[in-house]
Amino acid sequence: MVCPTNNDDWIKNKDIVGKILDELGECMNLTVLGLADTKISFSMPASLGKLSMLQTISIYSTFISGEIPPEMGNCSWLMNLFLYENDLTGSIPKELGKLQKLERMLLWQNSLVGSIYPRKLATLEA
Repeated sequence: MVCPTNNDDWIKNKDIVGKILDELGECMNLTVLGLADTKISFSMPASLGKLSMLQTISIYSTFISGEIPPEMGNCSWLMNLFLYENDLTGSIPKELGKLQKLERMLLWQNSLVGSIYPRKLATLEA
């Protein structure tokens, strides 16, 4: 995995081919992870929870499967979480309710169950 350099604080579709590895958690200055409309097949690694500077995760219309890792609740700067139109399953982790800066979260067209209760529900857009 090659992490972005000084002036690049984001990873986009062209930067990753194949499976996303746990090594993604080593990109500590990453602020945007954009992998929309790709043909990448993977499960979301728990190591994403190490990316405390991450502000946007945009992984929609891909082939991600499995569960949303509860460690995602550690991404304290996360404002946008776009995971719609995937094959995600399981419960929505209650840890996502810790994301105080979260403004938008789109999870439709997955097989997720449950609810989350963000601390600042009024700041979320429908």
